[in-house]
Amino acid sequence: GMNTENPVLNSSGIRRAVNALVNKQKIVDNCAYGNGMVTDMSIKPNAWAYQASENEISQSDIETLFEQEGYVPKNGVYYKNSAPLSMSILVNNNNQKRMGVAESLRADLQSYGISASVQAVDYETYIARINEGNYELFVGETAVDQNLDAAVVLDGDSNYFRFVARELKNVRSELYGVTDKERYKQGVNAFLKVFNASPPYVPLYFKTESVIYGSYVSGIDAPVLFDSYKNIENWYFYDKNGKENKEQGNE
Repeated sequence: GMNTENPVLNSSGIRRAVNALVNKQKIVDNCAYGNGMVTDMSIKPNAWAYQASENEISQSDIETLFEQEGYVPKNGVYYKNSAPLSMSILVNNNNQKRMGVAESLRADLQSYGISASVQAVDYETYIARINEGNYELFVGETAVDQNLDAAVVLDGDSNYFRFVARELKNVRSELYGVTDKERYKQGVNAFLKVFNASPPYVPLYFKTESVIYGSYVSGIDAPVLFDSYKNIENWYFYDKNGKENKEQGNE
């Protein structure tokens, strides 16, 4: 999430640069055990209406976006009026996965000349600060419905990003009542173009199904991509005393 009322992040150019520089696949690989689908919007990438972004932004493009906002690189860090470009990342400290994502984001920002830090706080403080707009960037996750609504996290009079989503909602409204799949896909692509021009948040990935098991579970063949529960009928367990229990379904 990006606080669009922040003096730095109220620039759509800066937000475009941040959206482009994040290494999403690295986050999936390192923070989600590879069990995730990188996405450009709030629609699952395996959905029929999903449209991947067509306009890749190169490193030189990212540099241009910063420079257009008056930031000049010096010794590997961007400065504006002698002040370094800096961003802090808010995260709740009781969620190790989000903590890992925050650290990965910090590293990505640093690599592009942004002085970045992670602010790890307790969950109550985390929620309060987001609601108050007392943050620059935050790491979060949310459930989305199955209606292929790319603007679902921007609904209501306000949103987590303090973003005026009028244009995005107007594009979304043009999809109401559309039954032709090709027209709907075209509408989703139009939404993505407007989103990429002024993103209020960075879509990272959707979680995919996975199974994590410990040494007390035996009889498992390594799960495969298309079957996380492969050979489940032959699994058996050890109780806390190390005694073998092969009565399937008892644990």
